[in-house]
Amino acid sequence: MKTRGERAIQLAVEIDAVRAQLKLLEVEFEQFISDDEKVVDATTTAATTAKDTNGLVPGSMATRVVELLNAHREKIFKAPVIARELGIKNVNSLRGTLRRLADSKRIDQPGRGKFRAAKESVTMSP
Repeated sequence: MKTRGERAIQLAVEIDAVRAQLKLLEVEFEQFISDDEKVVDATTTAATTAKDTNGLVPGSMATRVVELLNAHREKIFKAPVIARELGIKNVNSLRGTLRRLADSKRIDQPGRGKFRAAKESVTMSP
């Protein structure tokens, strides 16, 4: 029979193993369900695939980022702050979106890891 201390150690090891497994599952899940994708039914497919005048899908991560930055034009944001403000769990996915938005001039990147609203609104074709 194990002592309480031995059992506590065993439980801590098992908890760490389960947490590691959970992280792996979460990573795999994020590959299937991206914040940039919307789950839609047949009645809303046309609305979610239509793009606005900037070539962004309404409700997508990119659109939400642009809307947030435009709402706070005077502020400079870092990716983790944007993620928190928008409820985005996958910061790496967000960073990719930020890079694409900056490359396409939809947002400005005044420094490494810093983002703000574009100084001029750029209309992009889809």
